[in-house]
Amino acid sequence: MNFNRIIKLIVVIVLTFAAVFMARSVIIQNDLKETKNSPSQEASGESNSIVLITPSSQNLGKVIYGDVATTTFTLTNSTSKTLKITRVSTSCGCTKAEVEKKDLGANEMTVVKVSFDPAVHKDDTDIGEVTRFIYVETDNPDFPQLTSTITANVIKEASQ
Repeated sequence: MNFNRIIKLIVVIVLTFAAVFMARSVIIQNDLKETKNSPSQEASGESNSIVLITPSSQNLGKVIYGDVATTTFTLTNSTSKTLKITRVSTSCGCTKAEVEKKDLGANEMTVVKVSFDPAVHKDDTDIGEVTRFIYVETDNPDFPQLTSTITANVIKEASQ
């Protein structure tokens, strides 16, 4: 009779473990479904989506007054939708910026070309440490404007 009790006890333990394992699997599957369909992702229709300009800042170093310094930034559309660049501007007339491509497909990049000409001002306005801003405006409401900066130390002559 003890043998029958032991068998029943083993069967109950095995069935209990099986029930716990199955319940845990169902809970994990439901959690995965909820994560996949979370409200924030449903609202945008995207996950891990970002529009980014890199690097955020560049130091041009010493720039001789009369020379033009150039650099590039990379604009990346990591969203699943096409991104339209609606405007590219800068904080000062001595700095020009342009993009190679105005419409970026999903997960596409373009180059932002920047030039800095301190002699545009025809005076000593840009002598010394300067910071200029580059603005890229897009049609994405989550990323309407991206900003990057350039810095430089403008000198009058190469010997300084």
